[in-house]
Amino acid sequence: MRRWLWGVGALALFAGLLLLMRPRPADLGEAAVRSADVEQAVRLLLHEHQAHPQDLRLQAQLATAYERADEPGEGLEQLEALSRHAVLTREQRAQVRRLALADDRPARAYTILSGARQPRGASELGELVSLAIAAHHPNAALWDQMALVRLRPREPRALIRLRALAEQAGRYGVARNAQAGLMAVQPSPEEAKTLIQLDLAANDPTAGLADLERYAPPRDAQGLKQAYDFAVAAKQPHKALQYLKALDQLAGTPQTGLLLANQLIALHDTQALPYLARLYARYATNTSVRDLYLSQLASAGRVPEALALLQHAVQVQPDASEPHQRLVSFALGHSQLDVAIAELGRWTKRHPQDTDALHQLAIAQVWDTRSPLAWNTYAQIFARTSGQTAWREAWAKISQAQDDCTPAGLANLEALVTAEPQQLDYRRRLAAALLEADDSRAALRAQAALVALPGSTRDDALNLAEWLLWYGHDR
Repeated sequence: MRRWLWGVGALALFAGLLLLMRPRPADLGEAAVRSADVEQAVRLLLHEHQAHPQDLRLQAQLATAYERADEPGEGLEQLEALSRHAVLTREQRAQVRRLALADDRPARAYTILSGARQPRGASELGELVSLAIAAHHPNAALWDQMALVRLRPREPRALIRLRALAEQAGRYGVARNAQAGLMAVQPSPEEAKTLIQLDLAANDPTAGLADLERYAPPRDAQGLKQAYDFAVAAKQPHKALQYLKALDQLAGTPQTGLLLANQLIALHDTQALPYLARLYARYATNTSVRDLYLSQLASAGRVPEALALLQHAVQVQPDASEPHQRLVSFALGHSQLDVAIAELGRWTKRHPQDTDALHQLAIAQVWDTRSPLAWNTYAQIFARTSGQTAWREAWAKISQAQDDCTPAGLANLEALVTAEPQQLDYRRRLAAALLEADDSRAALRAQAALVALPGSTRDDALNLAEWLLWYGHDR
C-alpha cells in the first residue's frame, strides 16, 4: 500500500513539473513575434489567442505579426478589437496609423483612434485631425481642431490650422474667432487685415468695425470707406456719418458728397440742406447732386428757389435741351403749370419745328384749363405734320366733350373720320358733337353714316331713330 501511494505521488509531481515547464501564452507570443517564420508565428498566435481570448497582450502581438506578414487589414482588425477594451499605447497608435496608410484606409484609423476608450489629449487630437484630413472628413477635422484649441488656446499653429479648416468648411465665424485668438497671441498688420477680411466673410460688421478701429484705425480713403461700410451694415448711423465726414474732407468727390448728404438726410440733420447747397456749388453739373438738391429744396417747401436755379441754368444755355427739359419736368412735377407753359412757349418760339415740345405745351395748356390755347398749339402741329393723324389722335385723347363742340374740335374730328372712315368711335364723337353744337342736320347725316357701317351697335341705331323723331323735320 505504501509503495502504491509513493507511485501516485511521483506521477503527480512529474505532471506538475511538466505544467511548470510549459511556456505561458504571452511568452509564446513574444517568441512567435521574434520568429523568422512569420506565417508560423501568425498560426501559433491565432491558436493561442483562440485558447486565451481575454489575453489582450496576445491580441497586440497578433497585430504585430500581421504587420510583419504584410496583412495590414488583418492587423487593423486586431487593433480595433483591442481598442474596445484597452487604451492603446503610443506605439500601438503609431502602428494603427502605419497599417491604415498601408491599407489605404485613413478613415478606419480615425475610427479606431477616436474610440470611446481612447484618450483625447492635445497630441491625440492632433493625430485625429491629420487622419480626418487624409480621410476627406473636413467636419470631423474641424471639430477635433476646435477641441485642440480649447486645450491650447494660445498655440499659434493650432489657431492657424483651425482658421484654415474653418474657412475650407465655410464656417467663417469660427475662422474669425480663431484669427482673433491669433491676434491676441502674435498681432501684426497682416494678421489684422486677415481678421478684418474674415469679419466681412462672416457677415459680422459690428466685429469688423471694432477690429478695424482697434487694430487698423482708418487713415486713408480706402480705410475710411471700409469703416463707413461696416458702420452702415452694423446699423450705426452716427459712426457712419463720422467716417463719411472724414472721408469727404480727405478726398471729396461727388459720390462721397452724395453719401454724406443722404446720411445727413436719413438722420434728419439740419445741416443736410446747407451741405447740399455747398455740394451743388462745387458740382453743379453733376446730375445726381443737382437732383438731390432740388428734391430737398422742394421737400423743404422752397420750390421757388429750386425753380430759380433751373431758370438760371436755362438762361445760361437758352438753346440747350437738357436744362430746358429739367425745368419743364420739375415745374410739371410740382404743379407749377405757369412756369412750365412759359418755358415751353419760350422754347417753341426758338424751336418751332420741335413738335414734341408743342405737344407737351398743348397738354400743359389742357391741364391748366386753357383748351382754346391748346387747340391753337395743336393747329401748329397739324400745320407742320400734314397728312399725319397721330397728332390729331393725340388731341382727341386729351380733349373733352366740350372741346369737341368747338369749331376746332369739330374740324379735328372730321379730319379723323376722313382719315380713318372705319373708326366708329370717331364717328360717334363727331355725331354727338354736331348735335351738341346745334347742327342737327349734320348730326343726323353723321349718325346715319355710322349706322350703315359694319360693326355699329343697336344703341347706334336707337340713337338715330330717337334723333329722327326729334329733328327729322329739319332734314
